[in-house]
Amino acid sequence: MTCESSCVWRSITAIEHYTRFFEKFLDQLGIKHAILVGNSLGGRIGWETAVARPDLADRLVLIDSRGYPGEAGPDPIAVKIAKVPVLGPLLIEHITPRSVIEKSLGQAYGDPRKLTPDLADRYYELLLRSGNRRAVILQIEQESYTDSDRIRTITIPTLILWGELDHVVPVPDAERFRHDITQSQLIVFKQLGHVPQEEDPAQTVKALEDFLAR
Repeated sequence: MTCESSCVWRSITAIEHYTRFFEKFLDQLGIKHAILVGNSLGGRIGWETAVARPDLADRLVLIDSRGYPGEAGPDPIAVKIAKVPVLGPLLIEHITPRSVIEKSLGQAYGDPRKLTPDLADRYYELLLRSGNRRAVILQIEQESYTDSDRIRTITIPTLILWGELDHVVPVPDAERFRHDITQSQLIVFKQLGHVPQEEDPAQTVKALEDFLAR
């Protein structure tokens, strides 16, 4: 396979690989209907699955989800490093200073003080597990949003939760989801960032419970 054809193949199938894996995972568990909930990349996998398998998805919850080109805020420090040709991926895959990961995580929080040392350690430990750093690099390299028009085909009830202080995927993306998904509701949390479920679990769960009760 040539480099050109390989690059095209990777860009076309990157997100499809996630959704197919997720579908097989649910099939293995015998789950025929599901409420799909995802944050950031997980949100994108959720809505992509809802588009690919409308028979599987009963409802959808997007939490600071990725989905649109051109609106994302400044890349976290670790992502900026990973995007440096040749040297960046080598640094992330083989060196990866903990301080870089901690600073990148701090950008995801509305209040960086909520990122405790123990939480940063946990993120770092997960990143260092075999294969994870390489997977992160490949995900960054393969990231593409050429299919964002498909969001308009989503017809199931959808809850959109967003942190007002999200600098990773800013609030305008939340408004685009709200506009493009007919049966959707948007809730923006003040003083929270890219991971509201971690910064304020009680508030996030309350919104989810209200949505499921309707």
